[in-house]
Amino acid sequence: MSETHIGPTLVVDGEISGSDDLLVRGLVRGTVRVPASVLLAEGGLVEGTIEASVVDVSGIMKGDVTARERCRIQPGGKMLGDIRSQRILISDGALFRGKVEMDVPGTD
Repeated sequence: MSETHIGPTLVVDGEISGSDDLLVRGLVRGTVRVPASVLLAEGGLVEGTIEASVVDVSGIMKGDVTARERCRIQPGGKMLGDIRSQRILISDGALFRGKVEMDVPGTD
């Protein structure tokens, strides 16, 4: 699988969808929906929602995340919103403000 980059000087308004992994170093305002992984790099900002298999936050996330497998907030990462995922990792040095809902398979 390939990876799509949103560079540090790019601003995207609207919805991003596709099948590639996504690396965000710039600004995204809107919805990100990919079946793969989203890496919000240091210096990157998402204002909206992310729906993906794996979400790693090293930048700033302002909005809700749904990660089917795992959501991880890295040292220096900031997450301001709710997380829904099977696994959630919040590293030392990360900032998180929101609610957590952990989905456990087979309990619906």
